[in-house]
Amino acid sequence: MTAVPRDLATSAGQPRPVVVGLSHDQPALLNAARELALTFDVPLRVVHAYWTSASTADLSRGRDVRAVVRVAAERVLDSARERLGDVDGMDVQYDARFATVARGLEAESAASTLVVIGRHRSAWPGLLRTGHATRHVAMHAACPVIIVPEEESPQGRDVVVAVDVASVSRGAMRFATDLARRWGAPLNVVSVAVADLAGPAREQHHARLDRAVHEWRATGLDMSTHVVPGDARVALRGLSETARIVVVGRPRALAEVPPLGRSAAMPLLSQARCPVAVAP
Repeated sequence: MTAVPRDLATSAGQPRPVVVGLSHDQPALLNAARELALTFDVPLRVVHAYWTSASTADLSRGRDVRAVVRVAAERVLDSARERLGDVDGMDVQYDARFATVARGLEAESAASTLVVIGRHRSAWPGLLRTGHATRHVAMHAACPVIIVPEEESPQGRDVVVAVDVASVSRGAMRFATDLARRWGAPLNVVSVAVADLAGPAREQHHARLDRAVHEWRATGLDMSTHVVPGDARVALRGLSETARIVVVGRPRALAEVPPLGRSAAMPLLSQARCPVAVAP
């Protein structure tokens, strides 16, 4: 069977926007979202989710706490308007949404091509434990989520997709091939080996990888496969130094997150130099 990437950017013939969730003035995040909206030729939707639980004391003093927070949210959107200006005639929508960041962006994802969010400064294993908004959106969004580091990213060209040969994420492969096709970029499929394989063992692992992703070769992309030995964090952080984006699959549940030495997915989010896409 030939794997033909479905068009992620439309639903019932209507364009699905790229949604960017801003928490403050985040120029790198805004620029990444704009480029992705142009890539998919869809509207850009700039969302700032805000939330407050007004206390009895605030209400008794006659202060509308929700209105105060709403004004602050509008300031974030005003700053985004100034930064974006007129983006080549692209449709840009702005929305201050009264919701927690996690729930607000999860709801937005149901009708979106992508959700783009900034990377929290905490390490990803910590996010798994604390249930931070970034982790929630990455784990529950209905569309791919792209996590953008705050610092400037290297200007790479390749799309890198990290897979487990035992269970290749079709969502990750579908999204990675779609991005590579739209960008006209090479697609590098990478499997991180448990140990530093050599000789026949390495060749066998590489053969398994080639078989696992064979159907995607029919897409006609410039596609290569690589077995990277050693620790997943070190190996993929190195690849992120020169990649344009790294794509990983999302586990169905937190309990399914494999050990760090076996999976490339979750540890990468806290250390990658380039954006990371998590595909359902």
